[in-house]
Order: sequence, then structure tokens, then C-alpha cells
Amino acid sequence: MIKNINIILKILVLTSALALSYKANAQEVNVVTNKGTLTTVKNTRVFTGTKPLNADALIGDMFFDVYPNPTTIEIWEGSEWRKINNNSSHTGTTGSVFFANTDGTPTENNTALNFNNTNSTLNSSNISITGTYADSDGDVGINGQILSSTATGTNWINNVAANNWLITGNSNATAANFLGTTNDVRMQIRSNNLPMLEFGRRQTLGLTTGNPDYNNPDQPLVHLNGNGTTAALQFASASGAYKPMFFTTTNGAFRLRGNMSTNDLFEFGSAGPNNDGRLEFIVGDDNTEPIVFKRHFWDGDMQTEFFRVQGHQYGINAKTRFGININPTPVAKDDTYNDASTGTSNTQMANSTFQVKGSISKSILTTTGNLTLTEDHYSIMLGGAHTITLPNANTCEGRIYIIKNPFNVDTSISSFVGVDNTNKNLVPKESVLWIQSNSSNWQQINNNKTSSGTSSSSGDIKHGVQNADHSGWYILDGRPISSLSPSAQAAASSLGFSTNLPNANNRVLKHPDSSQSIGDVGGQASTVLIQNNLPNVNFFGNTSTTGNHNHNFTGVIATGRMLNNSDSNVSVYTQDIAGSTNTSTNGNHSHAVTVNSGGNSQSFERYQPFLVVNTFIYLGL
Repeated sequence: MIKNINIILKILVLTSALALSYKANAQEVNVVTNKGTLTTVKNTRVFTGTKPLNADALIGDMFFDVYPNPTTIEIWEGSEWRKINNNSSHTGTTGSVFFANTDGTPTENNTALNFNNTNSTLNSSNISITGTYADSDGDVGINGQILSSTATGTNWINNVAANNWLITGNSNATAANFLGTTNDVRMQIRSNNLPMLEFGRRQTLGLTTGNPDYNNPDQPLVHLNGNGTTAALQFASASGAYKPMFFTTTNGAFRLRGNMSTNDLFEFGSAGPNNDGRLEFIVGDDNTEPIVFKRHFWDGDMQTEFFRVQGHQYGINAKTRFGININPTPVAKDDTYNDASTGTSNTQMANSTFQVKGSISKSILTTTGNLTLTEDHYSIMLGGAHTITLPNANTCEGRIYIIKNPFNVDTSISSFVGVDNTNKNLVPKESVLWIQSNSSNWQQINNNKTSSGTSSSSGDIKHGVQNADHSGWYILDGRPISSLSPSAQAAASSLGFSTNLPNANNRVLKHPDSSQSIGDVGGQASTVLIQNNLPNVNFFGNTSTTGNHNHNFTGVIATGRMLNNSDSNVSVYTQDIAGSTNTSTNGNHSHAVTVNSGGNSQSFERYQPFLVVNTFIYLGL
């Protein structure tokens, strides 16, 4: 096109040079056309060398800087000289489309517009078309249609995008509209080209496995895919540090984390390495925040606490407190979920590591044969002379078993340490045994409470009406120690009985003096008194000195005295007077007496009034 303009201009210049002088003024002239019509035309003035002043220029004047090969051609358009051609060689990239630059010179921009010689297409990154545009059939289309390729041409078609969901939102959506697919293909929502969210059948999404609940190919599924390994779903919240969020981790854990109130953390979910997983509940931030389980009752919209677990104080070293039924009063549900968790009359903390307001039920079993105890057992009622086998103490530290033997026969059990710190292997007849593992041994922890309720320890003595050994009690009948059970032998030996038990037959108990030892016997059941057993006293006998008397006799009273040769105390006085008289009353005297005891040396029993019972010694269960 530029070359054609140059040719026209050269012809024009040549014609002007031949018809006019070297310098001419543009003027209007009348000419006759080839049809004989008179018309007025304007002769164009052409200048070379020096460009006329603007004041002297007329519209249509042309200027050539040099001739015959001008580098600049300008035309006066009334207010300025406009360049037409600088006569430079205009070449460009294949496919370039030239257009006037801001200074009027030809230029190109293949990024914005270019012609593809290979496939004969005109390409533009941003093209604006005014007016109509015809397709291959010459059809300019109707309002709203789009130009579509038919592979061999173009065709105006209806715009299906008019019913699409727009990234800026749709204002014409109706209840019948939806976002999704109508065939069995997955639907994805992506961000950064990651399929963050997927919808479809389980099989369509490729998520069917052989595991139960994951093997239904037709299960409708919403899949939060994330990056294919981890994903998260976070919720808007007024909370502070911990926004509520479901999330997964690279090791396959699934968790929920969020806030209690504003800044108190709660979290629960799975954790742990392969084949060592766990389910965790984490609560609190720095205080006594509890985990609370409640029951809701629709009538009145009331809630009752089942149980709670929490730390007992501020700090990392808080102890666990677990309380069941400790806050039983129903309270109205708080729709704001802002009611107090602690510190009120109905949010009490457990007062111990474990507190229960109510009954506790534990396992109880009656044996039908020998039994090995496991974690399934607690209270064991022996149904016969059955052997009890205990688990290793180091496998169940702290575990407690209660074993009751109601029968009149000892029962074998694995070794345990009794209250006297010696090894035992029997559950004595008619007794109850409590044992607990301390990780090293099974330890007896009850105080040997027997069926009679007596608290006993090894070496205790008691009287009883039982006729045989029972509950660790053995009759003191002098039997050989070797006839006892191994545990009883050990207990007897620790008490100093190495050969026989003491024999309490027809004996009462006595505290030892300095010359006696525990187990010594002595004394006798009957006694014959001998003189040495009598008090050291003298026995004296005397007749009474009362005996004054006289004797009356008849005779001749003489004046003389006669002496009795047999008794000097008797005197006879004679008088020559006939008649009667008395003897003297003087005659007090005593007599020695010998007394016979009348006994036959027969012995006598030394018992007080008594009740016959047996005597027992406690040698342990």
C-alpha cells in the first residue's frame, strides 16, 4: 500500500512539474469533464527544498524535502504539516500488520495483532469489533449469540454460558438451578489447581475399598480431598487462639481442635504410629477445665451431668479427678453455651482421684472347678476345694482379688505374702482372703477377717467351741509340727515350736515368770495336803479354869486339922462338934489335851467352777 502511494505521488509530482512552474500556487480552476460538464477543481501546490511558512500554506499543499527521491513528504491540512511518507524501507516480522503510530509513521505490534501465513488466520490478543461480523455463511447472528468454530468455518450459535454459574455470582438463579453434574462423573472444586472438594459416588471418586463401610460403590460421598494426603475444615468463630477445625495429619490421624470459651483449648482425635494408635481427649489450657458428659431431657430442655474428669488445680502437675454422679441436679440448657464449668454448687470437682455418688458393681463368680484368675475376675466364691492360680504379679500391679472359702477345708492358691510377711499358699477354710499385686508379689491386704469376724495374727490364742482346726486356727493338742500345712509349719517355727504344738488338754493359761518360756507346761490337776502344806503354827489345848465348888458331908466337927496325903490342897478340920460342913472351894487347875484330825490323806481337785472349751493358736491362712 505504501509503495502504491509513492507511485501516485511521483506521478502527481511529475505532472505538476510539467504543467506548472517549479513553484506554483494552489488555485481553483474550471475544467470540462469527459462528459462535457463544467466543474471546479483545486490544483495542488507542490513544494521542494524549502517548506512554505504556515501562514502562506494552503490546504492540500504538498512538500518534498528533496526530489526525485524524497525522504519526507508532508501535506498541509490547515493547521499543521502532516507527514505522509518518510520514504524509508518498511519491513517487519512475517505476519506483521502495519498501522499508524502516534507520529503517523507505520509501525507493528505482533503481540497485539498478527497474520498467520501458515493457517491464514488473523490473531489478536485484544480485538474490538464494531458493527456486525458475519460467519462463514454470511450470517451476522442475533443478540446474545456467540461465534463458534465448525472446524471448516464459523457459525453463530446460542450462548449456553448464559445459564452457567459465574465467578462473580449469578443474579438469575432459580430453585431449579444447581451446581453439579447430571452424569456419573465426579465434580471437583479446585484451588491452586488442587481438587480441594469432590462429590460423587464412592466408586466414581475411586474411594471404594474392601473394608466394611467403605465397600459400597454407590454410596453418595462428599470428599474433602485437600492435597490428597492431608485436609482441614475450619469454622468461623469468635474464639481467640484456637479456631475450631477438623484436620488430618500425614500419619493418618484425624482430629478436632478448637476453643472452650475464648482461649481454653480442647482437642480430640486419633494419634500414634502404625499399629500403636490411640484415641485422645485433650482439654484445658492452664486451669481446672473439665470434660463433662451430660444427659439431655427434652421436657423443660434440662440437662443432667453424668460424670466429669479434670485436673484438680492450676499447672502441669495437676492431679486427675474423676467424679460420677457428683452433680446430679438438673439444670436448664444454656443456649449460649456460656454457663460456668466449675466453682458452683452444681459444677463440683471430685474430692478424690475417683469419686462415685452411688453404688459400684464388680465381677463376682462361683467356681465350678480349678480357676486361673484374669482381668475378668474380682470376687471369687469357692464352690468346692478348687485350686486358684494367680497371674504373675508383675503383669497387673494394683489389681485386687477377693476370695471366699466357705468350706471346712483349706484350698490351694498360688503363693502370696501373708500379713506376717511369710509366703502362703492356702486359702484357709471358712475365711475370706484379700490380695493385691504390688508388681513384685501378691500381698495379703485384709486383716485375716474370718467367718467369725475375729481379727487375728500369727501366735494369737483363743478359746472356742469348734472341734477342729478352722480359718488358720489350730487346736493346741500337742500334735507334731510336721503334720501341719507348710504355711502353718512356718508360722509355728517362727513362734519357737519346732517339734510339737503345745498341749492345752486340762490346762489353763499362765503368763511366764523369769524361769519359764512360752510353751512350757506345769502344775497339777489335784493335790494331797501334807504337814508341810499347813501353816507353821502350834496347837494348844486347855480346860477351863472355871470349877470352883465344894463338897458337903456329915461328920463330927473337930477342932483339929487333918491333912490329905494325896492332895495337899485338901485339909480336914476336926471339931468336937457333931454335924455337917463343906470342903474348901480352892482347886483351880488345867489339863493337857491331844486332838485327832480324823483325815485319810485324800487329794482334792484344784479347779474353780468351769466351762469346757477348746484352746486354739492362730498360725495364719
